[in-house]
Amino acid sequence: MSIISEVTTLKILKKLGVPVPGACLPAMKDKPASDVRVVETRHEHNGKPLQYFLYEYISGSCMPIRHTTIRDYHSVEEQTIHIIQEYGKSQIKMFDQPIKLDRIGILISSVEPSSQLSVGPMLSFWGLNYLDPPYLPGPFKTNQERYLAQIDIALSHIGNGWMNNKHTLDAYLWHLLLKELVETCLELAEEQQEVFVRHPDAKGDIFLVDGQGDLAAILDWECAYVTTKAEAFSSPLFLYNTYVPYEDRQEFTPREDILIHYYEQIERFDLASYMRNGKKYQQLDTIGRFNRDFGRVCSPWQLMDAFTESRPTSLRPPLRFGPEWTSYLTERYQDDQGLQKLLSSASSLDRDEGKSPTDITASQIDASGWYEMTLQQRHKAKEDHIAQRTQALVLSRNKEKTDAVISQTSELRQLSAKTRALQQKSRVHREKMRQARGSRASTDS
Repeated sequence: MSIISEVTTLKILKKLGVPVPGACLPAMKDKPASDVRVVETRHEHNGKPLQYFLYEYISGSCMPIRHTTIRDYHSVEEQTIHIIQEYGKSQIKMFDQPIKLDRIGILISSVEPSSQLSVGPMLSFWGLNYLDPPYLPGPFKTNQERYLAQIDIALSHIGNGWMNNKHTLDAYLWHLLLKELVETCLELAEEQQEVFVRHPDAKGDIFLVDGQGDLAAILDWECAYVTTKAEAFSSPLFLYNTYVPYEDRQEFTPREDILIHYYEQIERFDLASYMRNGKKYQQLDTIGRFNRDFGRVCSPWQLMDAFTESRPTSLRPPLRFGPEWTSYLTERYQDDQGLQKLLSSASSLDRDEGKSPTDITASQIDASGWYEMTLQQRHKAKEDHIAQRTQALVLSRNKEKTDAVISQTSELRQLSAKTRALQQKSRVHREKMRQARGSRASTDS
């Protein structure tokens, strides 16, 4: 099903004018191929079925867009800016040509000649599948239905010890928190009459560029799916993925700002709006991928900001992982049977559960005060904090440079003193040699 879906998706994208490789399935024995490129094969390798499809060759080279760090966060190369804008053009083509289907899941097509397009279940890179038939969840009428199904799968896997063997309790609580946020978000409950393709893993290694540096193709569409307009045109992974902690970031990353401003410059305010309002989908991408020690992926502060508009007013957990966060959510979800089972099995919990990760260095903004702020006040407080952190970083770097200069100056002075001492010894030695030669000459005469 995965191969059929990827081929179907690539064919649809090709028709929409999106730069992707052409693709087709090989011919089966006594059956026509789905494309003119026919390959006769037994479809076996070492006696086992061999699953594959044919991919169009496109000349070019991979242009990786790497994750940013605190030192290069604000620096975006010209080539990267160009690729971001080229990506934006492909998104416009997809936005303007919706697919007239009403379900969320992978694209599949029936056999030739009818090739009727339909939506199948969701595929997952992260093990969000049932262990018994039908194995794959979906298709779904709404994103709320989809996310709740995936969260329930993750909760079951965590509770049974098949997922998140580290920080098990926090992982379970994180998914219970996601579940409450999904249940109370009206946007996610909206049914659709048209859908759009979403790349499932849009890291910075999916771009193929030609000799002139232009975008030749977008690659790796395995597990791609169709979804709502709000999710499909929210920020892709390669724009928001960074090693910079959430508390040190503005509302949007510099790369996100580039795409937003590009849309606004060409008066595609609709697409810019979906970029601005799509933060919740970045957080929902953590379902089945909990990692408490990796703040750029899972951050309570970031999660609560993303669901500001729909968060229940009584839901005010601490903004960082730690004993207070764990305690707050344990009490809030104390009636959950899975949580009760988990708490009763002490062996399934880490001995350091609830301790705050050592790599979290954030401002001491009080959580209760943060929840009382308006969205604009939060952004202002965040910007002030970032300005202070940036100034401290600049001062720290300047001090490092000053200390380095002082150290180098000291070393130069010591070297200069040694040089002068050697020169003095050399002069004394030459003088002694001159005197010795004079004495010998006097004796000879």
